[in-house]
Amino acid sequence: MDWSDSPEQAEFRKEVRDFIQKELPQAYRSGEDGGEGFEGGWQADRKSEDPKRRETAMQWADALSKKGWIAPAWPKEYGGAGLTTIEQFIYNQEMAEVAAPMPGGMGVSMIGPTMIVHGTDEQKAEHLPKILSGEVAWAQG
Repeated sequence: MDWSDSPEQAEFRKEVRDFIQKELPQAYRSGEDGGEGFEGGWQADRKSEDPKRRETAMQWADALSKKGWIAPAWPKEYGGAGLTTIEQFIYNQEMAEVAAPMPGGMGVSMIGPTMIVHGTDEQKAEHLPKILSGEVAWAQG
């Protein structure tokens, strides 16, 4: 089986790599790149007492949000990117390659998709934008 990218997939992979190169804040880059190597992830950084960490977290989330990449699997109509399964794999692979922090947490991965399928229009309108913006954080307990 040939696992190489199709021309379209290679183009998307390049788009993701170019985006990372341009938008990933220096603080999230590895020490080899001169980054500060913030630890604790995006969720911790957005709540940090350090204003630089909060600003960095929101800068990264804003850049991802403009492309719908906070929720790459969500349909575009709900603020996601509507990526195909293969595009999601490429996206996740490229982000993992540079250890880029992923905003959203449980809200993006579990609550949002459940609400998209089973929620009322009112629930979607109230909660999905807040999940994407990071205004609210969800937990499962």
